Amino acid sequence: AGGESIQSLDQKVSRRLLTSTSKSLQGVQIAEQWRDEANDQHYALAVLSRSRARFQFEQEIRALDDQSQQWLRRAEGENTPLKRAGFVQQAIAAQQQRIVVQSSLRVVDTSGRGKPPVMSLAELERSRDALLNMITLLPRASGAMAPDLTNLLSAASAGAGFKIGNSTESDYRLLLQARLDPVIEQSGWYWLRGTLQLNLVDNAGNDIGVERWELKASSTSVERTQQRLLSDMDALLKDELRETLLGFAVKP
Repeated sequence: AGGESIQSLDQKVSRRLLTSTSKSLQGVQIAEQWRDEANDQHYALAVLSRSRARFQFEQEIRALDDQSQQWLRRAEGENTPLKRAGFVQQAIAAQQQRIVVQSSLRVVDTSGRGKPPVMSLAELERSRDALLNMITLLPRASGAMAPDLTNLLSAASAGAGFKIGNSTESDYRLLLQARLDPVIEQSGWYWLRGTLQLNLVDNAGNDIGVERWELKASSTSVERTQQRLLSDMDALLKDELRETLLGFAVKP
């Protein structure tokens, strides 16, 4: 579980790296430009002020810490575990982004320390996971491959930290439906396309949220294509389910 958590964090941090890098270039000044006559190439010397960059990164870190504190205060004001976990997840996301900015700050900080975190990411994740363990889901699938999808959905829900219940003991129904177009055969390859829809519904029948993903898979036989599509849906649910459900919880 620890290895999966580290890998997941690395992936999330990597997705935010480009945004942070773009911001770090805002203070760049072009100190010199020249043209190489031999190969007709133009060059520019870009200079980034260390003090200006440090100030910018420190400002970003303060803003992210403030955001995290605000999300945690909102979590304290909620009664339902799902909403509380959703707001804690927002604080976690801000702290994950902070890691990226902190790594940039350490480069330009003469001490090499940057600004150490004021809250523990691991503790935030433990708080979120404890809340998730208080939530019982009833996973159900319909449409194409329904029996297989029910098993995948149950496994992904348990892996995300939720409890799995039955029709008499659950806080929410988690509904998954695969809608697939007819198989297309092209040059010996069989293609399947469609959509995967996820709905979270409370016991009063209220829709908490809906998410849809595009599906596409191909192989040299219909059976292999179906298995490949199932494998893709399994990976998608394992990667996206927890943040998707917690995203539902904090939507206005």
